[in-house]
Amino acid sequence: MKTYPDFGLIRVFKLCALLTGAIALGVAPLSADQKMPVQVFMPAGNQGGILVPGTFYPPSDGAYGRLKRKKDRLEFEIKTDGLPAGAYTVWWVAFNKPANCIGPCDAMDVFLNAEAVGPSSFYSTGLIVEDEGEGLGSACFRDVHFLDEYRGAPIVKNFVPGPEIDPMRAEIHLVIKYHGPAIEVDLSGGMNDSAIADAYLLNDQTTTLLGNCENANGFLPPNPAFPLQCFDPQVVIFPAPNNKK
Repeated sequence: MKTYPDFGLIRVFKLCALLTGAIALGVAPLSADQKMPVQVFMPAGNQGGILVPGTFYPPSDGAYGRLKRKKDRLEFEIKTDGLPAGAYTVWWVAFNKPANCIGPCDAMDVFLNAEAVGPSSFYSTGLIVEDEGEGLGSACFRDVHFLDEYRGAPIVKNFVPGPEIDPMRAEIHLVIKYHGPAIEVDLSGGMNDSAIADAYLLNDQTTTLLGNCENANGFLPPNPAFPLQCFDPQVVIFPAPNNKK
């Protein structure tokens, strides 16, 4: 039997049932300072993977992200669809001084303009998106980032994460990263060495930057200077409420 074991780290959502159920029961969803549409981002790459290179995966018009800003934390929820079935992570990318970005804030500012912009980038959350028809599925991502608790590694090893997020001034990007088809764990023989090894690989797909990128349509060939990257099908961008320098 192949399955996705739950070790408290891996979550499988089909139709955003948790949020829908909460609303039906009268539990208020996350109140937000900002609500923004989910945007199509990068196309599928041509390095490995099973997707057609160059294909975009746009969400439907109803896909959205909400961000609630507090002095001590940031909270978000994303409800989206149109994602190829597989494993995903979400990454916080904050630009503390967005007025200093070179044009629209993007990766160029993270890597080449960091001193002026003050970017911070780290892991948020991850889950498995199941096939709901034609190889696509929907997902609900949620996370709370407390400013006194650094929650993950920087985007690239040895890259300085930068200052802590300034929740009231930063432009916030939430990048959805695809990690390829979710690795299935064969439990027919019990939790043997093979099953344990696959379970660790599955965990990497939902908790790390580079988990299974060799099977996730990377956009750059692997090399010692810059490892193979998984591609990012969607993103939500929350403009700074106060973008003064």
